[in-house]
Amino acid sequence: MHWQNQAANRPPKYPTAGLFRRHRHCTLGREALPLLREEGPAATSSRRYNAYVAGVDTRLMERERLSPLSSHSAMSEATVVLELFLDWLNSGYSRHFRLAERTEDGAIAEDGTSRIAIEVRPLIEVDDQAWLAAREALRQRLGEETPGAYALWVPAGAQLPAGEPLLSDFAAHFREAAVRLGPHERSHVPLPVTLLLRKNSDQGNVVSVSGGLNMHWARFTDLVRGTYDLDSTRLHRLPESEEHLEGLIQRIVETSKQMSAGQVAEIETIDAWTVQRLDGEAGVAIIGAPPTATADMGLAVRRNFRRILVEAGPALRETNVEFRALIVIGYYARMEQEGATTAMRGYDPALYAGLDFICLAADGLVKPLIQPAAIPQTPGGSGPQP
Repeated sequence: MHWQNQAANRPPKYPTAGLFRRHRHCTLGREALPLLREEGPAATSSRRYNAYVAGVDTRLMERERLSPLSSHSAMSEATVVLELFLDWLNSGYSRHFRLAERTEDGAIAEDGTSRIAIEVRPLIEVDDQAWLAAREALRQRLGEETPGAYALWVPAGAQLPAGEPLLSDFAAHFREAAVRLGPHERSHVPLPVTLLLRKNSDQGNVVSVSGGLNMHWARFTDLVRGTYDLDSTRLHRLPESEEHLEGLIQRIVETSKQMSAGQVAEIETIDAWTVQRLDGEAGVAIIGAPPTATADMGLAVRRNFRRILVEAGPALRETNVEFRALIVIGYYARMEQEGATTAMRGYDPALYAGLDFICLAADGLVKPLIQPAAIPQTPGGSGPQP
């Protein structure tokens, strides 16, 4: 028997804290936005630089006077990760590295005194053509309606939003969250999901949890009366707010108090899809993998990470630069759930000898797995270029 509690019908609250910026939950108009255009020599120089980063032919752009990262332009995952890594590198080491040239799987960056070779590789290879096509359709939809350049990080295991009105609502919430961000700031796009709570008996005080709330099952102990099953498999990423989690747990507990054995209650909440502002003028990159590819990432990550080190390590060591970096892209719901750190502990250090940086990019963040304490200035260099 299905039962709907009044508490589950109330509009959900979306408190935010920490890295997330506060925003209202409302639907905006979905009018089409014109392509961004620029004028003047400075704009032409900017177009050429951004096009260089994205690998776009500047001659065609200048003839049409279009921005290289227009709302119809695709940014690769590697382009996004390179920007995040250089921002992390420059902030953490007080340097001014900028992209000098793109390579097949990465780039060379320099700051006037030294150069760094960077390779970017995904930990999970995606060859699901249907999912890739759906991602591209979503990317175009979001880019057409939102000015600026952004990355959207799909939570591991989540399905891409499709169908109406879900798709239109998601696009509106994406635009609302995105336009409020400053450079490299992160927020979240709320995607409505439903949790199912079933009361099995009046005995005990335990909730068995499957899905995104599984790691928090112990917090229900002594708060409920009876035995329950909580299905949160549609929930993949919570907002970065303890207040949100506490509020959700309280709603579940309050709902349980009104249930009888055998009843099932639906509890509405949100999946938080991370959106991040980038430096480009326009365009959207969607970083993620289909649910089938992330269902059992542990073994795949250990196997693929080792293969990446075997392939990329020698190529980086042969590069005539002062520093070398390998950046792997992880498709995790949260950085604290990553498995790359554990995987590296089981590898022979000879696999990554000669690499100065090995970093993981996930959920809009960069986590160093290997890094030097400092980056010394190269003798005789001309100094960093601001």
